[in-house]
Amino acid sequence: MTRPPSVASSSFSLRFASISKSFCSSKALLCSPHCLSLCMTLLCMISFLFLITTATDGPTTATYLLAPILLFKLAQELLIKPWSGMRKRKEIMQRRVMHRDKQWGEHRRALDEQKLLEIEAKRRLNEELATEGGLVIQNAKYGCLHPNFTYDEEDLPPNVLDVSVCLQAKVANHGLILPAGPKHQYDGFCNVDPHGEEEKYIKVRYLFHDQPHEVEVLENMELALPLLEHKIDLKSAAHEAVSPKNTSR
Repeated sequence: MTRPPSVASSSFSLRFASISKSFCSSKALLCSPHCLSLCMTLLCMISFLFLITTATDGPTTATYLLAPILLFKLAQELLIKPWSGMRKRKEIMQRRVMHRDKQWGEHRRALDEQKLLEIEAKRRLNEELATEGGLVIQNAKYGCLHPNFTYDEEDLPPNVLDVSVCLQAKVANHGLILPAGPKHQYDGFCNVDPHGEEEKYIKVRYLFHDQPHEVEVLENMELALPLLEHKIDLKSAAHEAVSPKNTSR
């Protein structure tokens, strides 16, 4: 008994779709960095087996031994690493775009909290200025200060947040301490890039005893101000500013 043409056509379409999907999956697998690494490892093993089973002179032995290693390193630098970087960048970008609206909401919430902190920050600032050598926060940034990837999408929220007001509002008795741990939990902060894999830092420039200080730490590290090691050497900074490398011809 023969099947109707419609059933046969449907069966053929399903088979063709299954074969196409399998081909695409195998092609993606073959192009993956894991597959390339496996192929290069196998090449090294075959070369080594050929080396130990054949009697060759010194230069030829070195060639058989070093060629696969050099090829692997070359493939790693020119193929595997760029391919992995592009793939990771695409995945991060997709996650950021998918959760864009939620992130904009978090960003606006942080800015609203900062407005509420302005009065307290001004009061603490006046207290510090009323005594000689107070702690004054000049500028503070939190977020992905050293990103591994740049993003071309303009509608995404910024991955760096100005938190100068937040820190000045926490200054007390000429000092400030933020314990080790995530900083986005504080008022006026927000998790600027929860769907990426970038490390987040907090960088603070401040005055203490009218002397400029600067510090940058990972967000999970403790932030303690002021410290003598944060003091900026004005002579060294001036020397670097006028050095030939930093002056235009």
